[in-house]
Amino acid sequence: MIDCYCARMILSALPQFGPVSIGRLAEVYAGRLEDVFTASEEELRLVLSPDKVRALQQWQRTFDLDRERVLLERYKADYRIPGDAGYPEGLRQMADPPVGLYVRGQGAAVENAIAIVGTRHVSQYGRKWTRAFARELAAAGFVVVSGLARGVDTEAHRAVLEAGGQTAAVLGSGLDQLYPPENRELAEAVANSAGVWTEFYFGRKADRQTFPQRNRIVAGMCRATVVIESGERGGSLITARFTMEQGKTVFALPGRVDSPTSVGCHRLIQDGASLVTSVDDVLQAMNYENHQLSLSLERPARGREPDPSLKLSPEEWAVLKTLEEGEFKHADQICDECGLQTHAVATALMLLEIKGLVSKHLDGCYERAY
Repeated sequence: MIDCYCARMILSALPQFGPVSIGRLAEVYAGRLEDVFTASEEELRLVLSPDKVRALQQWQRTFDLDRERVLLERYKADYRIPGDAGYPEGLRQMADPPVGLYVRGQGAAVENAIAIVGTRHVSQYGRKWTRAFARELAAAGFVVVSGLARGVDTEAHRAVLEAGGQTAAVLGSGLDQLYPPENRELAEAVANSAGVWTEFYFGRKADRQTFPQRNRIVAGMCRATVVIESGERGGSLITARFTMEQGKTVFALPGRVDSPTSVGCHRLIQDGASLVTSVDDVLQAMNYENHQLSLSLERPARGREPDPSLKLSPEEWAVLKTLEEGEFKHADQICDECGLQTHAVATALMLLEIKGLVSKHLDGCYERAY
């Protein structure tokens, strides 16, 4: 027998149906979506297009309900729908709320939450501030919500867990299709904190369609969104847009005007986002007074010199001088600027990485790590 929970799971898994169309169907059937599965074809054709009627009648070809139940138990997850105590209140106010959410782990009530989002290609500057904001917001009693992606998301989750705070992750895939795969251990830790959440059924892989859907949930669950770093385009800007559309505040961290990872934040500030340089800025803007800790952040130092005990070679010093803090450069650009041969620069960069003075990004660029 199909109950209200199973009905929502099935409908959400059918490609022809989305949150908006399912919501309209729920209005027609007074919230009893399970009645859709016992309705006659003639009745369904009064409210659904022929392709939707056909998909509904043949749902078993698309969705294995018994398998879904087994996987829910295997992953120690549950399925929550609007009206359940554990369904986030913020999502109920959305125009297209998720018809149901798979929740793995504790999944405590995520009401006093703030999102921290940003680029996957986070700089050292962004990494420092992500961890600072995440740690301080957790200390102030907020649940920090992010998307478990590489970069800013990963740093935010880890910083909160290290500080003993609460963090929740929202996926753009099914619980069994974790992306990126290297965050599997992190996902386990987040599940034991405020839970791992998704509206997608088991087996659903992440793609260009699922990530924006995920981002709207992040925005809906939270009271505000903090964007740490973002390129000209990216998922964090989509989350920011959803946040603004829901009448909530977007905070953006400024960066270097020539840094590609700060272009999105600067544009958000131009469009009305609140510029922030500390967590205290966030708390004051939200009239949040229930914190007891000192929330002034230690600003990342700029222009520091490496530890003299490291005994850098002339080639290493020459390479370092081409890398001002916050700048990304490829090895060939470093060669041009310092006048050294390619092999000398490659050796210097390798030694500087070992000494923790430079870091290499996935795109091959280098930056200072101190």
